[in-house]
Amino acid sequence: MNISLCFPDKLEELVLHISAMSEHDGRFGSTKLNKLVWAADFQAFCETGRTITGASYQKGQYGPIPRAMPIVLNRLKEEGRLALKSVKMGTKSGIRPIANPGIRPDLTAFSQRDLGTVDKVIAENFGKTGTAMSTDTHKRLAYKVAKNGETIPFAAWLISARRPTEQQKKHGQTLAAKNARKS
Repeated sequence: MNISLCFPDKLEELVLHISAMSEHDGRFGSTKLNKLVWAADFQAFCETGRTITGASYQKGQYGPIPRAMPIVLNRLKEEGRLALKSVKMGTKSGIRPIANPGIRPDLTAFSQRDLGTVDKVIAENFGKTGTAMSTDTHKRLAYKVAKNGETIPFAAWLISARRPTEQQKKHGQTLAAKNARKS
């Protein structure tokens, strides 16, 4: 399987942007980075039908991970654009991505809407742990049925296992009746 992305540069630049914006978040680490990228991509997908990065995501132990993330982090580290520092996060140790302050991410490939979505996701989750951010993804059916390492199609994240409300059932019955009359 080809694990490169359609837009690897977008993922790289977004990693640098999120890392720089999260510099003062004491709970920011590589797990939270994955969750912030996913959350921004998911929000964009729900609003526009497309993701920001073009990344495919695989199921990881702590949530969805952009499939190319290990390659991206390694490349950014080798280029001196990002440092990966071992840190203590509560009772666990982790890796903290630190953007090189002398190198600014190239954000020209992103629309203002995309950057607004990313910045909103960062702000909403500032100070939260990666574990706290896991609540949403771990409840989703797509995450529950996937095996670790398996790619989860983005549209699958929209599938819900909850029962429809009475209003939703009535709406569905109305649509079905309209469709039956057209046939």
